[in-house]
Amino acid sequence: MFSIVFKTKDELAFVPEGSLSPGEFLLRKNVLTGIEKLGKDFSSVKSLFPSINRSQAGQLVQKARANNPGYSIPDLFSYYFIECDFDDDNEKTIEVLRNNSSIEFAYLERNSSIVPHFHTKAKPLGCYQGYLADAPLGIGAGYAWEKKGGSGDGTVKFVDVEKGWLFDHESLDFEKTPDSGFINEAFGDHGVAVMGIIMMKDGGSGAKGITPMVKGSVMSVYRGDGKLNTPDAIVSALTYLDAGDILLLETQVVNPEDSYRLWPLEIREANFDMIRLATALGITVIEPAGNGNIYSSSGNDLNEFTDYMGRKILNRHHRDFKDSGAIMVAAATSDVPHNRMHFTNYGNRVDCYSWGENILTAGLHPRSSGMANNTYTYQFGGTSGAAAIIAGAAISLQGMIEANFQRRLNPLQMRAILGDPEYGTSAEGEIGVMPDLEKIIKDYIR
Repeated sequence: MFSIVFKTKDELAFVPEGSLSPGEFLLRKNVLTGIEKLGKDFSSVKSLFPSINRSQAGQLVQKARANNPGYSIPDLFSYYFIECDFDDDNEKTIEVLRNNSSIEFAYLERNSSIVPHFHTKAKPLGCYQGYLADAPLGIGAGYAWEKKGGSGDGTVKFVDVEKGWLFDHESLDFEKTPDSGFINEAFGDHGVAVMGIIMMKDGGSGAKGITPMVKGSVMSVYRGDGKLNTPDAIVSALTYLDAGDILLLETQVVNPEDSYRLWPLEIREANFDMIRLATALGITVIEPAGNGNIYSSSGNDLNEFTDYMGRKILNRHHRDFKDSGAIMVAAATSDVPHNRMHFTNYGNRVDCYSWGENILTAGLHPRSSGMANNTYTYQFGGTSGAAAIIAGAAISLQGMIEANFQRRLNPLQMRAILGDPEYGTSAEGEIGVMPDLEKIIKDYIR
């Protein structure tokens, strides 16, 4: 399944009027007249953000303006999509949309994503969690546990955005919000692995997460109607978070035009805009850099990525660079010295790295736990695993800052600290820094 995502100018944002549909609204505004002849069913044009209403959107706008006065906030109701099959007419439709002066962008989205690979080991399991160890092996989580707020024992919240979770695992207790969307059980073991890295409690396994006391919630990219809509999931998550909280995006993008390469979410404009909205709201966003080339298992150079307009939007040194404010994470080997995993994307846009292999956590991904609620794997990895570790470090640091100084770091401050070579373990190959919580604490907390 595919969809054509597009955004009109803000003054053409959908305004409900009786039984008028978004497609009919845009036809009345003469926005879609140029593609009527292509035979598209305009009754299928829908708002990209069905999970929020104008009141909720208005609250987000007010918060963003107060927190980031210079940020120009797009109207969320000017984003639309058309469901479609993959055919030549889609390219014609997109071309016509892009040539329309009322349309800001249009692209084809493939509604699927790819996730990593994994296994189980006998208990006790804590000795296999090297990513918790002192640097340079791990992030120094044990040192943080000795500090108030360091184990998530504060008010900092986080939301994990992906496809599915297991809700009765012995070591986990997290929330499913009323608008969490459709939970795809096929991806449950992946979701519970991510949550385990961050917030496992020792339920007898001998293992625990980076911040076992944190309050975590989940938001599925499959919305209430069962259809995949990542931008809507992101903006829905924002309604549950406050400035200084953490948003973890555990998914990546497959380009329909280049379907064997995986990229960070933000190469798609609607995703970028919602991530930028999150950081404008003061929310720290953790974003995987992506798991590279499916067929060759080699990483992509983000410096060389070009969007459909030929812009190098992921290259910090290029004039076309667009900064969403997110912390982008790559994957490295578990052994010291850490080296870039062969599959991970890389480039100067990447801020941090962490283990991309041999991660012990909850669940049996890629196998199914079935009815069992006491399963564990020691082979979780990919940029999914690495991003979860960095999310745990961010939660821990934010908790300690709040506990000691009664304030919170903003997204750019958090990114600067976690990605600073002075406070972490560097690696070759443009994958950033693995933060060392002990070094950070000794300088910032003491």
